[in-house]
Amino acid sequence: MSEKTSEKSFSRKKKVLLVVGVILVAFIIGIVRYLTFSLPADEEAVAAMASKKDVIVEEVGNTIVFNPVNEKTNIGYIYYPGGQVDPKSFAYAAEKISESGIKVVIQKMPFNLAFFGKDRALDVIDSYPEIDKWYIGGFSLGGVAASMVASDNSDKFEGIILYASYTTKKYSLANTDLKVLSLSGSNDGLATPEKIEARKDFLPASATYVEIPGGNHTQMAVYGDGNLQKGDNEAGLSRMEQQKTIIEDTVKFIKS
Repeated sequence: MSEKTSEKSFSRKKKVLLVVGVILVAFIIGIVRYLTFSLPADEEAVAAMASKKDVIVEEVGNTIVFNPVNEKTNIGYIYYPGGQVDPKSFAYAAEKISESGIKVVIQKMPFNLAFFGKDRALDVIDSYPEIDKWYIGGFSLGGVAASMVASDNSDKFEGIILYASYTTKKYSLANTDLKVLSLSGSNDGLATPEKIEARKDFLPASATYVEIPGGNHTQMAVYGDGNLQKGDNEAGLSRMEQQKTIIEDTVKFIKS
């Protein structure tokens, strides 16, 4: 092989390595952006992060805790946020739920994806021995992760609430003694009524189903700066109307 041919071959290899390197860097940047992206909580939720007369709000480790002031409680509720949704997006509902005498713990997740921290609820339970009745719930992918830990540890919980979410055959809750509430929206374009219906066999026969007329996916929490989440449908009611139903049904279920 001539020196000139050798130089050309080396040059081609350099170009190939350069292209591969650029693609790899772009891929890594894309992964990092994906894992660090989150839909921001809106102002109503952010405002609920401040302690009020009836509720003390604390950020403890990787949790946000809402403590009722006026009554000693033995009931706790652990909430798993939706995938890539700011955990504070549930603060508006958490504050109202806590006012009814329930300790609410919003669990932050690695990369805002509950799959990476599905068992964190167990640490929460260990942290508050004074609470002897625990419920768990989650929104969308957070609900799937909540179902996973509830399925594996059904003796730790009284019940589970699924907001625009469902479990899978692998983590079926059908043969557990858990109370189950499924809260969904008729206009949800992601956790559609058809998907909820198709997975009923994985929940106990005693499960309670509430489909909010006109409710959609985006309004299950308070986030997104007023923008519709990709793939969702327009709601037939206001966000605060949907939140009111979510809060009332959550409290009723836990207190029943």
